[in-house]
Amino acid sequence: MEPRRPAVRRSPGPPDPDDPRPLRLRRLTDLLTPTAVRLAVSLGVPDVLAAGPRTADAIAACCGTDPRATLGLLRRLVVCDVLEEVRPRVFALGELGEPLLDDHLRAFLDLDGAAGHLDRAWAGLGHAVRTGTAAYPQVFGRGFWDHLAADPALAASFDSYMDQWAAVWVPAVAPGLAARAARSVVDVGGGTGGLLAAVLEQDPTLFGTLVEQEASAERARERFTGAGLDERTSVVEGSFFDALPPGEPLYVLAQVVHDWPDDAAVAILRRCAEALPAGGRVLLVERVPDPDRPSRDDVVMDLRMLVVFGARERTRTEFAELARRAGLVLTSVEEAAHGLSFVELRREG
Repeated sequence: MEPRRPAVRRSPGPPDPDDPRPLRLRRLTDLLTPTAVRLAVSLGVPDVLAAGPRTADAIAACCGTDPRATLGLLRRLVVCDVLEEVRPRVFALGELGEPLLDDHLRAFLDLDGAAGHLDRAWAGLGHAVRTGTAAYPQVFGRGFWDHLAADPALAASFDSYMDQWAAVWVPAVAPGLAARAARSVVDVGGGTGGLLAAVLEQDPTLFGTLVEQEASAERARERFTGAGLDERTSVVEGSFFDALPPGEPLYVLAQVVHDWPDDAAVAILRRCAEALPAGGRVLLVERVPDPDRPSRDDVVMDLRMLVVFGARERTRTEFAELARRAGLVLTSVEEAAHGLSFVELRREG
């Protein structure tokens, strides 16, 4: 039986022309503008115009698109100040178009890249909210990690996307991680090694091990070689669902656990618990939102984790429960930087 919806009081008569709220709501819910901007980036329109104004037909020819449809797209971009129509059917970059030449911003907006795929999954938000499960498979026909495994170009794009995000938070977090390390550190699921490299650069006496899947592991080796860290690093190809290199004093999981539903997260933490020696620690780098007053970013990331992975951001109490199920004890939570915290876990007993 369908759930009954409560009765709603509806305003009689036409809308009040002096009420600004309907217009604000229309602008807030507009899907055309963000889609048009992202499509322009994906097609390479800013690159075509980097050297100066071009006709709509010339832009269409460069982008491989229909001329008439392209003209409509370009004029929509004029409305939102991304482009200027300097003469009839001749376009140039506008105030908001020039920043689209920046590789960093383009990586987040390109619909064909990993960031674009993550954002396109929002189309399945209704499924996620109704069921509490991931929407990404509903939108793309398979789960996110399976999609990366089947598409090397998408996987490379994801590594690049994560590297760009890491460039924001790693410099602020690495000193705190290095201060907590003793002799060596294992970065579990550490991508292309940006965090581990930054930690080792803080302390020349530290050694590090990266555990990652094959493609990312190879990129990590290249990073370590380029940074002169070959002799202080080892790279283990594998999954954090399998046995981890044992006996190290510190195992780091940086923004890994929030990608997984509870049972999978417990399985990952259990592998860390199995590898820990006496006195060893697991250190998570994660958001730890206030359960009653989460930040705006906490709310957005929580929904993103749900939509893409069927996962979530977790409170201190929820991390403690995951730890308990994995045979660990949560011993401390300390704020780090950029909304992230250090969550320290130790073995029970």
